[in-house]
Order: sequence, then C-alpha cells, then structure tokens
Amino acid sequence: MGARLAEGASLRWAVVSHGGVTAVSHVIGVSSCKGGVGKSTVAVNLAFALAKLGGRVGLFDADLYGPSLPTLVKLPDGSLPVLRSAATKLLRPPEVSGVKLMSFGFVAKGASTGTAGAALVRGPVASSTIQQLASGTDWGELDYLVIDLPPGTGDIMLTVCQSVGLTSALVVSTPGRLAATDALKGLDMLRQMRVPVLAIVENLAHFTDPANVRHRLFGRSFLPQLLARARTDEAEAAVLAAGAPEAAAGLDAGEGVTVGAAEAVEAALEAEGGFELPIEPQLADTLETGLPLVLAYPNSASAAVFLRLALQVSARAAALRHASENSPEVRYRASDRSVVLRFLSGRMEGREYAISAHELRAHSRDAKSVSQTRSAVGAGVADDDKNVGLRPDEISAVGNYGVSIRWSDGHRSAIYSYEQIAELATRTSDPGNK
Repeated sequence: MGARLAEGASLRWAVVSHGGVTAVSHVIGVSSCKGGVGKSTVAVNLAFALAKLGGRVGLFDADLYGPSLPTLVKLPDGSLPVLRSAATKLLRPPEVSGVKLMSFGFVAKGASTGTAGAALVRGPVASSTIQQLASGTDWGELDYLVIDLPPGTGDIMLTVCQSVGLTSALVVSTPGRLAATDALKGLDMLRQMRVPVLAIVENLAHFTDPANVRHRLFGRSFLPQLLARARTDEAEAAVLAAGAPEAAAGLDAGEGVTVGAAEAVEAALEAEGGFELPIEPQLADTLETGLPLVLAYPNSASAAVFLRLALQVSARAAALRHASENSPEVRYRASDRSVVLRFLSGRMEGREYAISAHELRAHSRDAKSVSQTRSAVGAGVADDDKNVGLRPDEISAVGNYGVSIRWSDGHRSAIYSYEQIAELATRTSDPGNK
C-alpha cells in the first residue's frame, strides 16, 4: 500500500498524565450527538486503520450504558476475564491485531460468560467509573488512543473531555436535517471544550447501483454545512437553512449522479476533512463476525475511505502537535501569590490575566470544592491565613481545554478552563463586577 503515518505523528506532544494513560501522544474522541449513526463502527475501523498504517493504537469504549466494543470486535479465546497487574495494579487490556482494547463490557459482572446485564447507575457514578477505567488500564506507550464516546453532551462526555483530556475529535453523522442538527450541537460542545475537530464522517451517505450511479437513500447531505461550522469561530444560527455550497451541487436525495462525477466532489470534501461512507453489505457482515471491516474486507470501498480518513487524522494530529506549543501558559507567581494566565497566540495573543491563588481555589467548580467553600464561608475563609496561603504545587495541561491543579492543601480534583481563569481574574480585579 505504501501509506504511512504523518511525520512526527508518534512524538509525544500531549502526554496525558492520569493513571495508566501516561504515555499517549494523541487522545482522539469519536463523537456524535445522536445514537445509531455508526459512531462505534467508525471508531473501531479508524483505530484498526491507524494500526495498519504503523501506529501504536488503543481503543477505549467509553459508553457505560451501551458498550459496543464486545460486539464489534471478537476477542481471542482466553482474553476474559481481564486481569490486573500485580506490580502496577492496572488492568491488562486485551489485544486484537496489535490494538489494545478496553470496555466496561469486558469488566462488568458476567462479562467473561457473556451474561453481563444493563448498567443501572446514575450520571456521576457512570462518569467516575469511566474515568477510573480509562486511567486504570495499562495502555503503555501509544501514538493514538481512540475513544468511542457515548452519544450526547452529558456527564461522561464532559468527564472524558476534562479529566482524560481529549486532544482532538471526529464527529459522525448521517444524511438528513435531523442528524445534522444534532451534530451541530456536538460541534458546539467541542468548541466550548477547546477540542479541535479533525474530520467529520457522514455514514450511510450513498448507494451505488449496478449501473454505476450513486443514490442518496437517506436524504440530503449536510456535510458541507457541518464542515463550515467546524471551521468557523462564529457561525450563523440558521446555518442549516443556507444552500449547499456549489461544490456539493447535484448530491441531494433523489438525484442520481455517476460515480465519476461524485468522486470529484468527494475528493474536495475530503480535503476539507469531510468523509462519506457508502452503504455496503460487507459492513453488515462484519457486525456478525466481530472482525473490523478494514481487516475483513480491505479492498472494499468503505475500507478505502477509512484508510484515507486515518491518513488525514494522522497528518492533522501531527500538525496540532506543533500548534500546541503555543497553548496558553499558566504559572504561579509567588511574589503576589497569583495564578497567571497568558495567551501566546490567536486573537487573544499577549493578554495576561492574574487571580489570587486563594480566589481561584475558592471558585473551583468540582463538587468537593463547592462543599468545602460553602462550609468555609461561614467560618470566615477570606480571613483565614491558612487558606490565604494556598498555592499550586503542580499545574498540568488537560488537553486543549485548561489545566488541573494540585493544591498545597492536597486537593487535586478540580479542572480550570482557560476561559474560567480569565473570567474570574477579570471579575475579581473589578469589584463592581462581582
């Protein structure tokens, strides 16, 4: 084949330092705001395509309520139950074709006998479970950890973005206005979490008949509009009402086009990060056998799309490595006991915000800090010398979103976004805005 990962793709530029996820270069989330669009299928085949290109890859199924990995990938005999290393206390993930795998479906009660039941847990417990599973797995050194995220914008999605630290993401949708509307919500959330979108995949995009004509069975493609939203900071609320770009003309439902004409548009979309997966019977076969499509049918049209997607993900992830060198800087200034945020590039380049360490700690948004702060307010925390002397002992970047801080009082579960630090610094510097 000759295709290889992008230059520098394996360099460890954004190491995530949470338990077993200590030597992972790129943490890539595969997201959708709607269930049933093929997100898990895309995540699985992307992971195995990256491995075929020479990457060291892990695949984490972060859907506690509906884990798909046990169905999509058949494990070798003897892989279950998952064992814990006596030395590191970390779970040893099963491997298939060199890809390390982990899912709640592998460790739930009854998993080794195929009788695992439903996970009846509330949001906070589910988020904690997923966080522990991600950090409690011995991933080793990886170029890519692909995370199959649950649909929506709920607790688990936030936990993975903030605690595990996504460095980038893909969004999966299907044709039609309804799926595109939900995908837009996912894009907006990723933007707020400062997670760059590497690509958008439209599943079930088209079907090719025996006459070599393509048909859009499930409606109009909104891939160009989704790409426009992913590439702009300020998008119009009525983006879906706008006409499709000229490049996508002739691809609406009910208007068949020849494969040759469609491929020109397809190439233009892929250059912008948009990928269309065709409808193929081979994909249904892989769901029955538990073997990823890129391995079972390497010469299929869908496998070719997955390989092109993997190459682009590799190239764009490598480019992000260089861009990350200009991420905002957060440091502690001992002279006035302040945490200082400085933007090194972008529209806020050169701006600096400072907030007292005590104020920042008091405004932590995690549940434990909120409880402590409420108790301390009644005890006069503002005048307590011990609390005023709080300082960060360690500041660590969390993806592209913000920083986690280990405080001198031992507290370390809080995560502060760059926007939160800037907002608090502005408010506390102007008493009238409090």
